[in-house]
Parts: sequence; structure tokens; C-alpha cells
Amino acid sequence: MIATPARLPTVGPYLCRELLGTGAGGQVWLADGPSGAVALKVAGSPHQRGLLRRESELLAWLDHPYLVRRVDADPEGAWLALEHVEGPTLTEWAKGRPLGQLVDLARQLSEAVAHLHDHDIVHGDLKPDNVLIDAWSCPHIIDLGCARVPGEPMPEGFHGTLGYAAPELLDGGEATFASDIYSLGALVYTLLTGRSPFGDRDPASLAWLPLSTLPEPPSSFHPRLPRLLDGLVLRMLARDPDARPDPASGLPDLFRRSLRSSPGTPVVGTRREREALRRMVVKVAEGEGQVVVVHGPEGSGRSALIREAVMAARREGFKILEGLDNAREALQAIRDHDGPTVVTAQGRGRTSRDLGARVLAERLPCLVLIESSGPMMTLGSLGARHLSPTPLTVEEVAWVLEAWGLDPSDAAELHAETGGRPGPVMTHVRSPAAGVTGISMNQRRLLEALAQGPASIERLAEQLGVSLHGVIDLAEPLLDRGLLVEQDEGALLATAPR
Repeated sequence: MIATPARLPTVGPYLCRELLGTGAGGQVWLADGPSGAVALKVAGSPHQRGLLRRESELLAWLDHPYLVRRVDADPEGAWLALEHVEGPTLTEWAKGRPLGQLVDLARQLSEAVAHLHDHDIVHGDLKPDNVLIDAWSCPHIIDLGCARVPGEPMPEGFHGTLGYAAPELLDGGEATFASDIYSLGALVYTLLTGRSPFGDRDPASLAWLPLSTLPEPPSSFHPRLPRLLDGLVLRMLARDPDARPDPASGLPDLFRRSLRSSPGTPVVGTRREREALRRMVVKVAEGEGQVVVVHGPEGSGRSALIREAVMAARREGFKILEGLDNAREALQAIRDHDGPTVVTAQGRGRTSRDLGARVLAERLPCLVLIESSGPMMTLGSLGARHLSPTPLTVEEVAWVLEAWGLDPSDAAELHAETGGRPGPVMTHVRSPAAGVTGISMNQRRLLEALAQGPASIERLAEQLGVSLHGVIDLAEPLLDRGLLVEQDEGALLATAPR
């Protein structure tokens, strides 16, 4: 808590009541003035006067309900009076809120950023502490101390907040509309998950990680996140500024639409392997070819690892090369493309081996992802990486069960049954029979058969090896419990939406 001096100062027409904070722009006071309570910024040096004078000029151009409003200002920059917003910070407000409210707040924030950009202003320091939420759950971006017009000379040194600043700012670049989109994405990531994109790390790590890797998908911490929302946040956090959504004015509609999608299938566990693949994507983006053999038994999660890496590369603007019949064709496509590429290959055959060997030998900017049942020693000797997904722990299985609304106390039994392999675990939790009690084995088989989609009674009878009347007898109690529904006037049975 910040100590307030025993003798409260008067600044201009304002009586200061409580010291709220101090920063690069000076002190911030809760003060009383002619029009009521204000947040009063007070400069303590000529440099701070210049900052407040510039912030006042920028605020004079703006008028938006989600941006703090200027009340009054000293012409020389000695003080700046802003509307006082009483309420928690974004992080405090978000705890325990339903997803719909969180996404609506993200939409409102994107409208405010779009308003800034429409007036040719870059905010430069979007972060949770710079957003207060009022009694009506409306956000207010409260600090424009780092705001600039594109091309305007910047003060020397880094300006922004570690954990929310775009990679190009950490690399010495200037703030742009694209860097604001990144910071807004990091802010929304925190809103949805309760953590920043790279976690609670030390300053040195937060200055280095955005340059060397990519954030873990927010669905890793919020597994029921709609697929489009997960992808939108990650696109905003793209390392390549040109790969981020543009312009900001399109973001509000993207946030609205993102809630209409169903949850994807998040990759569970295997954090070490996933981090290694994200680092490889960055290395290829910088021109360094990478070949990795992802190997393991069926259901080990190898396909999910490759799929997540391909999606990360796609968001960074990589060209995805698919459907190529041989190594020669793939290599020609890689050489012909002016930019990074991704190629996926199956098995330990000659095509995979030749393709990987040439990419490494020629140092082509390509990520070759080979899915295999076992390691490929020849490629390993040439510099290829090998990754084998580690099984889930009992704790991770319990987390999956709880996230899907199932009983986490069943984790040990499910772990023993599946060996911790993500594939069988996810098949169990996504089965319509998961968590259902009081049904027979054949009724469970009926639910699992319908997990593939609606089916006729005749087809179900054939699959289950029972008569038509047997299917009806099995289905009727499930229909009564709302676990099944009829379609096409009773011609088809289907599982009820969960």
C-alpha cells in the first residue's frame, strides 16, 4: 500500500486526498475538484511535464466509453486530471467470471483499441493493470502515458511491460498498431487463463522468451475454450507482426463470432515436447531448417503434437505443404517458396528419410515433421530431433476429467486402464457414455456407437449384434433420461447435446 503524506497537497484547483501510485509520468492522486473526484497525474520534473502535456494532447482527440476521459489539464503539463474510475483491475475482476462475460469484455477492449488506431494513435503499453472495470462491468483503459503517433520520435530505451510487450519491441523496434494487437492478445490471454502468455517468470526470461518461442495455447489452461477463440488469441500473439489480425476494427466481430464455435480438442500434457516444437517453429522462421521425428505407439499423442505444431506454423505465415507424393516433389516445392514451409510425413520409409536428410544438408527453411512408430537413427545421426510423447500423470488425467465435468476421483482407474496415453483418455472423456451411471454394458456400447454420428436402428442392430427390438429396448431408457434423441421422425437415433 502506498503511503499518503500527512499534509495533503493542493495542485491547481484540486485537493489531493490519496496517493494512488507513482510512475514514469509522475504521481497519481485521487483528488477533489470543481467537477468532483478525479485521478490527478502530477509531474515532478521537466521530462514528466512533457509526458503529461503529450498525453493530454492525445486524449483531447479521443472520445470513447472504454477509454479514460480527460477532465482538465495544465497547459504547461504540470498536472493532468482524468475521470476517476472506481473498480477492480482486469485481473481481479475476471476471477470466477463466466466465459461469455470475459469474451464480451475482450470485445469492448478491442473496440477501444480500434478507436485509438482509427485516430492514428498507438497505445504502447496495454496490460491488465492499465484496465479498470466499473460497476457496470465496462472496461476503462486508464493510462496513455506511452501512447504515440506512428513515426513520432520515441524516447530512448524500452517502453512497455515485460510479459505483454510484443517481440519486436523487445528487439529494439518501435511501437506500432501491430504491437498493440500483440499486447491486446496478451491481455485477453490473461483475461481467459489468469496468467500471462509466458507465465510468472523473472524479468530476464520475459525479455527473452517472446523472441525464442511461442505462447502455449490458452486452451491448455481452459480446455473448454471455443476453438475459434483459442485460435484468435494465438493469432494476435503471432511472433511475426504481419501475421497478426489487421486492422483492429475487425477484432470486435471476430470476438463475437468466436463464441459460436465448439471447443477444440486441446493437447493435454506433453508440455516439454510441445515447447520444443514451438521453438523449432521460431528457428525455421529465422531461416534454420529443422527435422523432428515424433514417435510412439498409437494413442500416445504423437498426431496431436504434430497437429499443434502445424497450426502454430500456419499462424506464423508458413506455407503448409501437403499431399506431396515423394521427396523430390516436396524438396522442389520447398525451394520454390520464398519463405518458411512445413512438411508432414508418415512412417520410417525412404521418402521421410530422404526429405529430412536433404532439408538438413541444404539448410532449407523448412520444418519437417515425421510421425513414426519408432525412432529413425539415420536421421538422428544427421541432426534430426526425436520426440516421444510422455504419458499423462494421474494428476493430469484428473485435470482432464474435471475439465470435462467428470469425476476426477476416477483418474487412477482411467490412468491404469489407458496407461496414461492421451488418445484413449480423450476418447473416454468425449464418449457420450462418460460419467453416465445406472446403464447396462450394451447400453454403454449403444452410446459409444452413436458417438460416431446418428444411425438407423437397422445399422445399430448390425453393429451391436442384437435384434431391431433389442435396439429399441436398449434405447428407450436412454431416451427417457435425455441421453438420446430421435431424428428424422424416429428413423435415426443420436446422442443428445452435452
